[in-house]
Amino acid sequence: MKGKISIISGLLIGLLISYFTLDYRGSSTSFLGVDGKVLNEITELDFSFINNAFLIIVITSGIIYFLLVKLEKSEQKHNKSRN
Repeated sequence: MKGKISIISGLLIGLLISYFTLDYRGSSTSFLGVDGKVLNEITELDFSFINNAFLIIVITSGIIYFLLVKLEKSEQKHNKSRN
């Protein structure tokens, strides 16, 4: 259960962090004809942007998982001390 929660919340939070912090500017190449009209335009994704966004998502998921494990251990310790 912790794994699913950490992956989903890490994905959402990581995507938000990536969207607002990484300045993505798409790269495109235009091929012009003799008269200056655009014949073909190719847009491509930036590999470093995708890589950095993936790393942010993985790190965020790991931090959330670590916090959930610590919270569960502290909860169990608190419950044992009550009994």
